[in-house]
Amino acid sequence: MDLSTLKPVSVWEIFCRLILQIPHPSGKEGKLRDAIKNWVKDNAKTGVTIKQDRSGNLLIQHPGARQYTNHPSILLQGHMDMVCETNLPGGFKFNSTPIPAFIEETGKWVMADGTTLGADNGIGVSMMLALLKEHDTDLDDRPYEILLTHSEETGLHGALALDPCELELDSIAMINLDSENVEEIIIGSAGGGDVIMERGYHPIAVNERDDLSWFTITVSGLKGGHSGVDIHKQYPNAIKVLCKLLSRVTELHSIHVCAMEGGSRSNAIPRTAQVTLAIDKNAEKGIISLVNEDINDARAYYEEHERGTSSPAKPDVKALSSLSIVLEPVVPAGPAEQASFMNLDDSRELIRILNALPHGVHSYSVTMPGLVEISSNVAMVTMDPIKKILRVQVNVRSNIDHMLKTTRQGIAAIPRLAGWQVRLPDAYPGWKPRPRSAFVRFVKRIHGETSGLEVRVRAIHAGLEAGIIGKQLGLHPANIASIGPTILNAHSPAEKACIKDVSTMYSVLKRLILSFSGKQYEGINP
Repeated sequence: MDLSTLKPVSVWEIFCRLILQIPHPSGKEGKLRDAIKNWVKDNAKTGVTIKQDRSGNLLIQHPGARQYTNHPSILLQGHMDMVCETNLPGGFKFNSTPIPAFIEETGKWVMADGTTLGADNGIGVSMMLALLKEHDTDLDDRPYEILLTHSEETGLHGALALDPCELELDSIAMINLDSENVEEIIIGSAGGGDVIMERGYHPIAVNERDDLSWFTITVSGLKGGHSGVDIHKQYPNAIKVLCKLLSRVTELHSIHVCAMEGGSRSNAIPRTAQVTLAIDKNAEKGIISLVNEDINDARAYYEEHERGTSSPAKPDVKALSSLSIVLEPVVPAGPAEQASFMNLDDSRELIRILNALPHGVHSYSVTMPGLVEISSNVAMVTMDPIKKILRVQVNVRSNIDHMLKTTRQGIAAIPRLAGWQVRLPDAYPGWKPRPRSAFVRFVKRIHGETSGLEVRVRAIHAGLEAGIIGKQLGLHPANIASIGPTILNAHSPAEKACIKDVSTMYSVLKRLILSFSGKQYEGINP
């Protein structure tokens, strides 16, 4: 079956013609942006305007009929870019090749052959553009605006660059179309920011010493997970597991850290970590015995944790199934590697600080039970053997901006006590949930009446550009909601969009525009 024959026909035609055919990786949305501008000029009704800001975001304004001149406008919002992942043996040229989409054999899903589909957020964009072609007099009469941002997937750059004075938006409330469960309305998200700590270390020359033995300890096979939406699941952090193993032995014996590396991204719970150590040969037997004892204790704890008997949270039972902790002797590659050893004081200080840094949930919301309100992820540790610099990065999240700020400062105080240099890069703001707001109740009622579903209202402990855009444009956070059709496995080659839910969500979207009167919002902006 051809995707363009699916219903709503206008939505799937746009998805096929623009989203699938025109490459649009994050940061390279130019071709799609130009195609959207041309499509609007060729297909939209008289009076519709489109403009681009200096950053590359697009604003489409549908003014409505004369009798609705004073009617409040509602903003619809999504992003133009997509995550590009493939499992094809030869790779995939996302910069030049259309996405090979097809209808899954059950007839219920659309997916791509070996690549991400781009339904995130291409389906939302297609629904918004389809509104401009609707032959519906009532819908034609209503004013609404469409904001399409760029580079959402790689850092929310389009949202952060928005200038309300440049775009001159008129809307007083916003519907974001980037959620991925048709039965949910998202009304809050976490802000986030990193704490980056660095210090130089003092290498010692050990290349001529024969009284040292070399060992590595490797923690691997962990599940990892997203540092926001998975942080409450108590998945082990490989860096924290490794440093707990080292905490006792480094205090009792003379141990030099030669190299340490763990984690790969700020927003991911580390799955692997490794340290290379130099130890006194005369104490080798006792040190190895002590480390093995702690390794066995760690394995026993996490195996019990995996069975769900040690924690009421009962994390995913598959989270630890491949946990591996390996201690093994190694031979240094040469004098350059040997010379990168840290002295004893620096080695102990590094382990102490990594053990002191908090990881996991700090607190839960009192207004939305079960929602993580503050968390931190000890995300990365690296040693530069050339520049002789240690670097540790912690990611902090909260949906309350002042708590994000104070938590980052509190974490920064730990390395500062030891004289480390600490940087706090600019954070992006959170979106505090207002579950009892008039606008949220309005969206839930219209969604339920139109879809016939039992709709849940919730917030997430991850970044959404909806909250950032609201902040940038001065919209009250109570007047923002995020909805969307069901999309599974986003950001992976297994991504797929539910055909039925696209139709349902498009009907909900039209009904929301028709029903919005301006009475369903908080009149006082922050």
